[in-house]
Amino acid sequence: MLAARGIDVSCETIRCWTIKFGPQIARNLKRKRPAPSPRWHLDEVVCSIGGKRMYLWRAVDDEGEVFDVVVPKRRDNDAALTLLKRLLHNQPMEPQAIITDGLTSYPSALRELKLDHLHQPGLSPAYPHHSCGDLQHPVRPLTPDQPTYPSSLPRRGRSGLGCGRRVDQGGVGRSSTWLG
Repeated sequence: MLAARGIDVSCETIRCWTIKFGPQIARNLKRKRPAPSPRWHLDEVVCSIGGKRMYLWRAVDDEGEVFDVVVPKRRDNDAALTLLKRLLHNQPMEPQAIITDGLTSYPSALRELKLDHLHQPGLSPAYPHHSCGDLQHPVRPLTPDQPTYPSSLPRRGRSGLGCGRRVDQGGVGRSSTWLG
């Protein structure tokens, strides 16, 4: 568009503009998007990052919009507590329901935060024939075709936890497509 008007701009200039104006554009887009659903779905999956076994924990609403992603080394109460504390701090509204799978870390973390009255266990992905509670609202499993998966793992030879977190915290976590 600039070249059509006779303005010559280098790639370095575009990169500097992205660094300078990108966060402001992301804040404006975040402010204009509709309010998220008060029903939170929490899920976790095992993945390998830099050759190490890690756990990708995420929180989404009813429409599948990603609220937050945490990548701890352990699958325990502390990881669930970290995710829930970040959600409560960063989300503009209180949840009406928190839907989880059968992992025992969720109830203990919710009890610690005094939110256990909001907990609704969904279907356990490990035992799909076994009902853990709310059959109408099972936890949506994390699959590779969803936007969180590729943007949360290191790409193009970069390894480390910071790669995926930077992408999801940039304000684009709610987009429905992944442009890589």
